[in-house]
Amino acid sequence: MLPADLVERAESLAARATCGLSTVLTAAFAVLLYRYGARDEVTFGRLVPGGGAGPAPLGPRGHPAVLRLRLTSETTFEDALRLTAQRAAHADANADIPFHQVARAVRQAGGRAGAPLFQLMFESELELGPEPAAGDLSVADAEACATYVRWDAHVTVRRASEGVAADWAFDVSVLDASQVAVTAGHFIQVLSAALADPGIPVARLDYLSAADRDAIEARWNRERVPYRRACPHRLIEDQSAATPDITAVQFGDQRLDYAALSLESTQLARYLRARGIRPGDMVALCMDRSAELVVAVLAVLKAGGAVVPLDAGYPPERLVFMIKDSGARVLVTTRQLRQAHPQLEGLFAAADPLEIDAERAAIAAVAGIALPEEPGLDLPAYCIYTSGSTGRPKVLRPCSGRSGWLAGAGRRCGPVPCTAWCCGARSATATPASARRSPGNRCCPRYRPARCRPRRGRGRLA
Repeated sequence: MLPADLVERAESLAARATCGLSTVLTAAFAVLLYRYGARDEVTFGRLVPGGGAGPAPLGPRGHPAVLRLRLTSETTFEDALRLTAQRAAHADANADIPFHQVARAVRQAGGRAGAPLFQLMFESELELGPEPAAGDLSVADAEACATYVRWDAHVTVRRASEGVAADWAFDVSVLDASQVAVTAGHFIQVLSAALADPGIPVARLDYLSAADRDAIEARWNRERVPYRRACPHRLIEDQSAATPDITAVQFGDQRLDYAALSLESTQLARYLRARGIRPGDMVALCMDRSAELVVAVLAVLKAGGAVVPLDAGYPPERLVFMIKDSGARVLVTTRQLRQAHPQLEGLFAAADPLEIDAERAAIAAVAGIALPEEPGLDLPAYCIYTSGSTGRPKVLRPCSGRSGWLAGAGRRCGPVPCTAWCCGARSATATPASARRSPGNRCCPRYRPARCRPRRGRGRLA
């Protein structure tokens, strides 16, 4: 049941806006979907009343229609209410067009076969007229549980003897009762916030309850996990010593075990030291996704440097700016990538290029150059340029800044690639390392073996 005072306030707003109570509740449902992250377009189903010619049926009758609302961070609830009323009126005006004809037309126009136009249905029975006469039969409401749901979730608002009820039916293969209960609470919360001030932007309407906030701010952060404060490459080296024969990196048919990963990254780190890299120096990386990418990132850290990842898909002038602004003197890349991107010659002229594939012999021949035992826990590990309005903002992370996060992630997520900072887990591999969140998502070494699989891609350090 919806709280009686909330229904009274909603009816008052509906009267001022010259619309029905169902429109207010439908708009609140749309706003909740927007606040859940539906971006600028909210799409869901609405049952259009009617059923064509013939005697009036007992109970509600109608067919589905798609309601599509465009909301932005500047849209107020009053705006959303007007837009909902317009879309609902348009759907009602076309009530004689069956839904299955619309779905068939979408498929014929090139839509995905079998793909639903929406997964959520919001139905209102609040404006139903009086029940028609049924002869000697008596007509009364009866409670019934849905045994079949056509959509992922089907919300029905109706009048009951105690007030206005909101029934939530859902597909148990998609949602569970606890999730639906939380969503129902959020619906009431966002409706209450909207009615308190319909003129504020929907992006500022709060849908979290006091219990939600307590969970986020207190209960979810109570756990403390002991961890070792160390640089990521040091944790990977410890794993290499413990399980040298276990596969650490897999890319297509290429595999590197921990022993090979340690050897190749150490050789490259010594070569970087020979090229003048010292603790705290910035080292630019512009490489395709590959096993060599993992080796290169570890090598930079072992040499004491900080990674400046570059995406070959960026405009050349921005890449040159990133090189000069960061002060990177060495650019780790491959000759194959350099030949595939002739437009980036200005980039390679801005720093000393180190082509891993073309300089393998020189890299393998370097010996006797000592590496720093612990480059410094507070030295930067990477430098990421964000997409700020000026193009200048950047994020610097200390080498040990993620140690606590790593321990917590390892405890919660189970086996994660020890070299996950370089190529990441499922979602991280799809994100270029030049993105702001990417290195943090990838920096997840574990203390027991697992392998990482970089996705294929050209010119995107990921």
